[in-house]
Amino acid sequence: MSSWRDKAIELLEPSVFDGDPLGAGADYVPDLIECYLQTGRTARAAEAMNVLLRPGAGTRARVWRAVEAYRRIDPFAADRLWERIRDVMAAPVVQLPLPPAPGEVETAAAD
Repeated sequence: MSSWRDKAIELLEPSVFDGDPLGAGADYVPDLIECYLQTGRTARAAEAMNVLLRPGAGTRARVWRAVEAYRRIDPFAADRLWERIRDVMAAPVVQLPLPPAPGEVETAAAD
């Protein structure tokens, strides 16, 4: 018989891994991670955490909720994870220049 956590995983996984993980699915990642951890699926929890750490997906609130899920299972691992996440989030994000809009003249090339 399946537990409620198994049912939650079954419902949340498609939103996170198959759907748009940078959209609504990212809201469910911390809950999914907690379900994975509670059912002993730590490797799958790590995969879900990687989804959360993609650029644009991991707001600090989402990441913090996920780390707190880890903390309930293994406080020391959660502290190490948070240190790594802080390093990732502190890294500079490379901003690529936007192409000119249709009909717009690129002035940088003219200079």
